[in-house]
Amino acid sequence: MKVNDHLQTTNARIYAAGDICMKWKFTHAADAAARIVIQNALFLGRKKLSALTVPWCTYTDPEIAHVGLSEREARERGVALDSFIKRMSEVDRAIADGETEGFVKVHARKGSAHSLRACSAS
Repeated sequence: MKVNDHLQTTNARIYAAGDICMKWKFTHAADAAARIVIQNALFLGRKKLSALTVPWCTYTDPEIAHVGLSEREARERGVALDSFIKRMSEVDRAIADGETEGFVKVHARKGSAHSLRACSAS
């Protein structure tokens, strides 16, 4: 089903949320979309689905998690990135827990890397 960024269908008085109209098939994403629908339908809000930042995780070993734009999405939007990789084998806590497989990869808008120092995984 097609909806606009406010989750309205082609009939502006009918809204949709969840798996039927979203690329994300997660319970937490459907919950967030339902909240947007309630705010927009009942309280004349102007909340947008595009304003959501949806985290996801795939429970494999090691786990795969993601939040924010992917490299591909950034490239498609013309956003230049700096990327930083930290192997778990270099992280004290991972070593202490015996969980050294995998890595963390952080993307930042090109030139804004100074703001990542507080987030480094060392």
